[in-house]
Amino acid sequence: GRATNGTNLDGAEKNSEPPALLAQGGAILAVGSDVSLAGVTFTDCLAFAQATLEYVAGAAVYLGDGSTGTFRQCHFDNCTSTAYGDVIASTISGYNHIAGAGGLFVDRSWATLDHCQFSNCRALSDGNGIAANGGAMHTLNSSSRLTSCVFRNCSAASPRGSRSVADGGAFFIVGGQAHIESCSFVSCSAIADGRGSLALGGAVFADGFSKLFITGSTIQDSIVRGYVLNGTDFVLSCAIIIA
Repeated sequence: GRATNGTNLDGAEKNSEPPALLAQGGAILAVGSDVSLAGVTFTDCLAFAQATLEYVAGAAVYLGDGSTGTFRQCHFDNCTSTAYGDVIASTISGYNHIAGAGGLFVDRSWATLDHCQFSNCRALSDGNGIAANGGAMHTLNSSSRLTSCVFRNCSAASPRGSRSVADGGAFFIVGGQAHIESCSFVSCSAIADGRGSLALGGAVFADGFSKLFITGSTIQDSIVRGYVLNGTDFVLSCAIIIA
């Protein structure tokens, strides 16, 4: 993947250039590429960076800039995307500082997933004013199709930071379209415990510029928990949010 704060993910020393404030693709980074994987397992993949200016995207796989990805019977297990630090967000919803997708981040690209599984994947915000979006999968102005996939115990979480966001415990889409058919979402959650923070979509979050189609799928035991401005804690069984 790309550099994390100026250090390559393979452990190479920092160069003399300014730090790169992003981390993309802990295992695979594809930019303008065609990727086809079958029967591949991603385990304990990590992407992490200080979220001052940029974002953390895809602890296991990042598809960007017109890439095409095909995944068949692939497993994403215990993969985590983490953004840390303190930033100033102008609004509660217009975040550019994000941790997105413990498993797969699709950025202006196309992705097809067939019989894939995501287990214990997380998007984690560890700081103030940071958004954690899409515990397993995050799509941005992209097209994705998921068939017979399983998301289990995936989460978007902001456990301590104030004025942070956690949206889409398993799947998060902004712009573009997604077709989800015969998939299962089990025990996925969006949790924001910091003061003045917001959590939406225990399983799935889609913004108002997206087209989301879900057919023949099941969602169970999803949890949303946030800590609102007046300090009142709340728990909602709100599985899908379209904002």
